[in-house]
Amino acid sequence: MRDEYRCIEPEVGAMMHLLDEDDLEPETRRILEHHLRHCDHCRENREFERALRGLVAQGAVEVPLSLSPRRVAARVLAWAAPVAAALCIVIALFAAPSQDALLGGRDAGAHRGPTGAFAVTRPVDGEALGGGPVVLSWSPVDHASGFIIRVTQTDGDYAWTGEAADNRLALPADAPMPGEYLAVVEAVPEGIAPDGPAAVTFRRGRAGAVLAWRLNHLPRAAYWLALVALGLGVTAAVLRRL
Repeated sequence: MRDEYRCIEPEVGAMMHLLDEDDLEPETRRILEHHLRHCDHCRENREFERALRGLVAQGAVEVPLSLSPRRVAARVLAWAAPVAAALCIVIALFAAPSQDALLGGRDAGAHRGPTGAFAVTRPVDGEALGGGPVVLSWSPVDHASGFIIRVTQTDGDYAWTGEAADNRLALPADAPMPGEYLAVVEAVPEGIAPDGPAAVTFRRGRAGAVLAWRLNHLPRAAYWLALVALGLGVTAAVLRRL
């Protein structure tokens, strides 16, 4: 006995929606109409869809807004906005800051020199650092046997000299805070770095000063993601109100 609630040819039944297309090929239309005459399942589905479209056209039935493309788009955008914002925060907290102030204020990189020159890579010039360890890093110098690092407080009396075998060194934690500092890195033996000593200025300060500086020197990717997150959120809110 034939089951009237199952399609007799699922492969053909899956194409029933093509009957609504005006440019359907005649042979395909003939196959679908032949199937429709013999398949109770597909015929009942077509009759139900036709009746539903008629009710919608008359205003007797309203398509749920939750199923509308507009609401689906709003939900997707509302989900994507916090994701973009989270990525922005991650980049802001962990990526190297921009060398230039993007919102005005003091630019970084006053001591950078030309690209490829012997230079301090972190902190960037003028960077505000908190109370944690200050780690200096600089570009390597071929054939250097070591480096001498001199740190002086430009607004106080603190001074410190240290040595490093490679291009990275953590400074002592006893440097006064808040304070402004100048760090000079010299390659050994003297004169092996053709560009001379590398220098950088930086500040140690409270959390508020560090946050303000970071916001003013966010990586450009963080700014773009922040704008994307804002745009997605606004668009989602507008779509929900339409």
